Amino acid sequence: MKPSHKVLAVCVMLSQLTLSAAADGEPVAIVSELHGSATVTEGGKAHPLQVYDWLTEGASITVANGSNVVLVLASGARFSLKEQARVTVRRTGLRTSPAVQALPSLPPLPVVAPIASSAGGARGDSASPTIAGAIRIRGASIRNLYPSGHATLADNTTLRFNGPRGVTGYLVTVEDEKRSTILELQTEREDLTVPRGTLEPGRRYTWRVTIVGDSVALPARGTFVTLPALTAQSRSALRSSVNGDQPGNLILLARIDERLGLLKEARDALAAAAAQSPEDPRVQQMLAAIDKQLQ
Repeated sequence: MKPSHKVLAVCVMLSQLTLSAAADGEPVAIVSELHGSATVTEGGKAHPLQVYDWLTEGASITVANGSNVVLVLASGARFSLKEQARVTVRRTGLRTSPAVQALPSLPPLPVVAPIASSAGGARGDSASPTIAGAIRIRGASIRNLYPSGHATLADNTTLRFNGPRGVTGYLVTVEDEKRSTILELQTEREDLTVPRGTLEPGRRYTWRVTIVGDSVALPARGTFVTLPALTAQSRSALRSSVNGDQPGNLILLARIDERLGLLKEARDALAAAAAQSPEDPRVQQMLAAIDKQLQ
């Protein structure tokens, strides 16, 4: 083999290994129910399994005596793991046995790879947008932009911020990936619902807030992505298939929204779950974690 061909072969192999490693690091299942206790081993480290944990390819679960675990795979397949069950999580499914039983499936989960937390800027593939961190240049008076480093739904996006007292008007501007202004509105409110049809699915946008009539205060900026159309459709199908009146289902949907970067939607679901189960410490902990991310 010629040296140049050897180099090419090595590059291809390293590229394949990198893609494989990236895929292996993505969650392929979530724990939707846990009664009793179980242990999960990932990356050679064992720790107690927790309800609503995300699990990666190859994770090993051991269920304790008198316990039960329910897993939902990214495909929507559901499995009940009874006491003394030992399984290895695979995105293709679990091997059934007397201790591992298949349950009625859900629709496929939306893309579980985090959209809004990826570094490196937006990729050329519009179906897989990412953000180069939370671009947030805050002025002296405008704070807490949302979304900024988050994801939204193209047909249901509300821009929010906190301004100083006494302000009578703000100018809100939204730019697309080409830095073309697609929306420019003046408002007295600290929230602005983007008109339907303004944003496209699977795109990255930058928005800016300026105080009208104040030439000293710096504008505040934020960047967000809209979910790809197929991801939004999968999310909608999943939400339609589960009973949103049950706290457990609300928490499951919230965990998925959080993973997608839809923090406001995740918080709304958790708040609804907390209203139904005010004494559940898990919900309060999750709410506190979301609130911290929104600060």
